[in-house]
Amino acid sequence: MRDEQYAADDLPSYGAHEQPAIVSRTRRHLRTTLLGTIVAALSLVSAVAALVTYPDIDGVFQGRGWAQVMVWCSVAMLVLCLWQHLSWLRATEVWHGRRNSDLVAVVAVSWILQLVSYAISVIALVVCVIALVEVGRFATTAVFLVLSLIALLAAQVLAGVQYVRAEGPPGAVQF
Repeated sequence: MRDEQYAADDLPSYGAHEQPAIVSRTRRHLRTTLLGTIVAALSLVSAVAALVTYPDIDGVFQGRGWAQVMVWCSVAMLVLCLWQHLSWLRATEVWHGRRNSDLVAVVAVSWILQLVSYAISVIALVVCVIALVEVGRFATTAVFLVLSLIALLAAQVLAGVQYVRAEGPPGAVQF
């Protein structure tokens, strides 16, 4: 059928503010970034557990600073993943037509934060390896550090690198 043969009611309401095709593709990104945020929170819990179980040998907490840096890396990744999730929520609202705003700032910050997520992951990896060397024979702290690192890397993959694009999620066709 030609476009002229359709009644106005038959055509979907694609406009400058409403993009239903894009909204339908963002559900996967919303689930992924939410899961990444939850995993980042688990990384933080594990890093705090590693810090709490860090051994006190004669009042000397040698190497404890590495575990503290791992906690800060986990906090940074949690904040970053939460930002990415909230950015996807805001973009979905714009594409759904419920919010009338420009996504330029959200897209820019989201893209920069995905680059920062790589730096946080590398720092966490190096810190965790050094902390494991320092902890050595203390299995409880070492296990918590490794669990924290694995969860942090998973959070980075699930949410940290999922930056918002102005044209919609990858594979979306904008009308």
